[in-house]
Amino acid sequence: MFGPRFEKYYPRFCALLMAILLLPQMPWMNSRRALVLGLVARLFTPALNVAAIAIGFLATSQSILISLKDSSGIEQMKRDGYHDIFIEYLSAATNLSFLLAILSGISSALDFGKLDNLHNYLAVIWVFLATFTLLAYYRAVSLLPYILRETVPRCAKKPTDMVPFDPSKK
Repeated sequence: MFGPRFEKYYPRFCALLMAILLLPQMPWMNSRRALVLGLVARLFTPALNVAAIAIGFLATSQSILISLKDSSGIEQMKRDGYHDIFIEYLSAATNLSFLLAILSGISSALDFGKLDNLHNYLAVIWVFLATFTLLAYYRAVSLLPYILRETVPRCAKKPTDMVPFDPSKK
């Protein structure tokens, strides 16, 4: 649908657009500044939890991808030039998750009841990073099923051919 250039840069562009829309200096936001800061402040702890979980999930996905290095699907990805791009997407999402977790942890310790410029700018930076991270997750995770479908060997032709594991038979 869209080219690889769009796929690479759309998380950055959308995050920048979201941050610009939430800049507290805009005249239409001045009356709602306390509401916006309050909403953003309530998202710090859940974002910290989700970012920590995502770090584990993305790191596991990377290790699965690396362990499938000898499969035909991975060899095809390498020939087509998509392997390194996908590893880059997973790494970017993992690194952004670390940054979001750190910024959310620091921000949750601050008092966002004040309406000074530091809190305004920190909220805009956090919204930028949260949007960027969320779209980077989506970019990486949406490609993972296609890759696993092509690389993971099939255990059985049909679901009825699968035999359940019996621990008594070794």
